[in-house]
Formats: sequence, C-alpha cells, structure tokens
Amino acid sequence: MIKWFKRKKRNREHGFTIMEMVVTMVVMSVIMAAAQPFIKVQVDSFMQSLKAKFALQHVRIGMERVLSELRIADSFNSVSGNSIDFNNTRPNGRVLLEFDTFSYDGYTEDCLLYTEVGWTGLTRNRAMPLVGYVDLANSRFRCYDQNGNVTTTAADVQLVQITITLVYDGMTYKVTNQVAPLSIP
Repeated sequence: MIKWFKRKKRNREHGFTIMEMVVTMVVMSVIMAAAQPFIKVQVDSFMQSLKAKFALQHVRIGMERVLSELRIADSFNSVSGNSIDFNNTRPNGRVLLEFDTFSYDGYTEDCLLYTEVGWTGLTRNRAMPLVGYVDLANSRFRCYDQNGNVTTTAADVQLVQITITLVYDGMTYKVTNQVAPLSIP
C-alpha cells in the first residue's frame, strides 16, 4: 500500500513541457524585440548626457584657471581676439593666454594655451594646454575699456570677456565669462 501511494504522488507531479518552454521563449523574444528601440533611445540619451557633462566640466576647469589668472593681472602687454599677454602679481610673473594649435609627440589639437614667461630662476617658457577640443574660429578674448567699448589697446583694458567654444564628439558647447582684474583701477 505504501508503494502505491508513493507512485501515485510521483505521477501527480507536473513540470513544463518542451512545447510550453518554446512558446514562452518565442513570446519573450517578441517582447524584447519590441522593447529594444525604447531601451536604445534611453541608453543613447544617457551616453550623450555623459559626454556633455565631460565637455562642460573640461571647459569649466580651464575657464576657472583663466579667470583666476586674469583676476590678478597687474597690467596688460598686448591684447587681441586670440591672445592676451599680461603681467600678474607674482614676482616677474608674465602670462600669455592664446587660442592656438598645440602639438606634442605627434598629437595635434586646437587648445586654449597657457604660457608662463620669466619666473626668476625658473625656465617655464613652454605652452601648456588648459582647454582642448577648442573651436578656434569661434573662441575669443574681447577686452573692454572703462566706457564699455571694445579695445585692443593694452593700457585701456578694464574688463576681459572670454568665450570658449568646444567641439566634442560632434556637439558644440559655448561658455562665456568675464572678469575685471582686481589691481586695475
């Protein structure tokens, strides 16, 4: 009698048949194929926002450095749309900021370059890129005199506006800021 009970119980156990498994896999494949375009749009949007975040952080860090250097400028030696040469409050400190092409070990990129010139006892005459991926045609320095007019005369500079246009991964980002040097009356 005990053997019959165990056998009966074993016969009542059910699982999935192979046909049920195949039908389930086909239905799930159809659902995933239909959902794939929606998932792809979300992933592409997320990746684009990450690239924008990287590019804007990249330009923000360079812009902060430029602003801090210009803030302590004592006098300007020369100014133009693509370069500013000025003296700062450090001993014998002279800085050149320029939008130009930077080359190093066979790698070339359009950049905002930073060059320190004439530190006592130090040889620091090499250009250093502050911001890469710069669109040279749309990035510029613009200097203003005390009346708010654009000037290219170094002695008249009271305010400097910096516009950096970045081209990164097919997208264009434009950041503009301005600074009045603290030591210039």
